[in-house]
Amino acid sequence: MDFSHAFVATVPNTLTFANKKTIFDTSPLRKQSEGIIETLREAGLVVNEHCLDDGAPVSALLIGDAAVSICGTTFLCRPRNPGISHIELRCILSAYCCSIEECPDVVDGKTVVLDGGDVFFTGREIFVGVRKHGTNFEGAKAVARVFCDHVVIPIHMSDKAQCLKYYVAVVAPDILAIGTSREGQHILKVIEMEATLRYKIIPVEDDQGVNCILVNERLIFLRSKTAAKFIALQSNLLELWTLDVADLLRVLWLYHLPHIISNVLGDLVKHSQTLLVQLQFGLPLARHCLLTKAMNTTKIFNTQQ
Repeated sequence: MDFSHAFVATVPNTLTFANKKTIFDTSPLRKQSEGIIETLREAGLVVNEHCLDDGAPVSALLIGDAAVSICGTTFLCRPRNPGISHIELRCILSAYCCSIEECPDVVDGKTVVLDGGDVFFTGREIFVGVRKHGTNFEGAKAVARVFCDHVVIPIHMSDKAQCLKYYVAVVAPDILAIGTSREGQHILKVIEMEATLRYKIIPVEDDQGVNCILVNERLIFLRSKTAAKFIALQSNLLELWTLDVADLLRVLWLYHLPHIISNVLGDLVKHSQTLLVQLQFGLPLARHCLLTKAMNTTKIFNTQQ
């Protein structure tokens, strides 16, 4: 997939959880975040860094949850855990995006929840994960209404599922990597049954090994035991680039699973800064950046209903 710009929220000195009480030092994470930014620049992208204030909510880092960009249209989402506001997003994106549309609060009389991490674009059609702790069915409807020129297919996921992009990624034109976990195989079954197109599938034993982004004929993925799965893609004229961001990509486990914090970790979390850092940032690379293709003119639309 071809892109011209990337938008990344830079890691501040401290981050705050939803309870406003837990603040942790992010210095071990900042260097790895800078590594992602530098890699995107080397891939030919103009990287726009959005500087967060110290003490910003953890969710503000996930700019890929706050918006999705498909074929020239950038759609401002309504994540279950809001981070960057729509006003901030407009300021960041307006100079580079031709069409900016805002997700409505309500669709068909029901509140919309839409996480960008649940919107998966294969390059030709769109799948939207519908799950208990993320996007709801109204969010999938909102995507279908905005991207009406594309086939939009909802995938109903289990109650414990993570975002859709955790389990599936585009690794080359018409080639998808999908985890072999129960959730990943459920997603594969839906894609095989309901997709209007056919894709070659690369099975990945460890769901975390699916964590990659395809940028300008370069596949950027994590150093892991599953990396060998992608070597054959070099015959597709792709360059394979690896990242070492073990700490950074563990962020938000505590943020998304507060019941685990209180019931399992208890005092360990309160007293162990090292453990806290290691348990953060556990989500797909695609949620830490927004990739777009610049247009010549700027228009902003609001699809509030």
